[in-house]
Amino acid sequence: TEDTELTNIATETMGLYDLTYLREHAEGDSTFLIEMIGIFLTDTPQLLEELKTDVNSNDYKKIKVTSHSMKGLFLTLGMNDAAARLKEIETMADENSSMELIKSNFQKVEDAFKKCQKPLQEELKKIEATL
Repeated sequence: TEDTELTNIATETMGLYDLTYLREHAEGDSTFLIEMIGIFLTDTPQLLEELKTDVNSNDYKKIKVTSHSMKGLFLTLGMNDAAARLKEIETMADENSSMELIKSNFQKVEDAFKKCQKPLQEELKKIEATL
């Protein structure tokens, strides 16, 4: 059944993301879920590239702005660890902290996105199939 399939996906991706908040906010609106997951999957790679460029350029001001704009996307999809790391990046950029620490946190955020990208694409297909 559909519930079993969603449970299997949830088990496989345990800790990577949690769509509970998004599902509650959607109030049964599958189109809203599709849009939000789609925005995350479409916008995040570009934002990660932008943040990588900012980090490689040692541009603290841009790092702060880009990491701040990304944080909400990750929180919406229940990626709280990655969102917390983005908050740390934002704070460290504001304080002109060690670029090595910023790079380390960036790498963890990028890795988290890469791990959840395919499962979220599968989740999206399953939601679209219910329409």
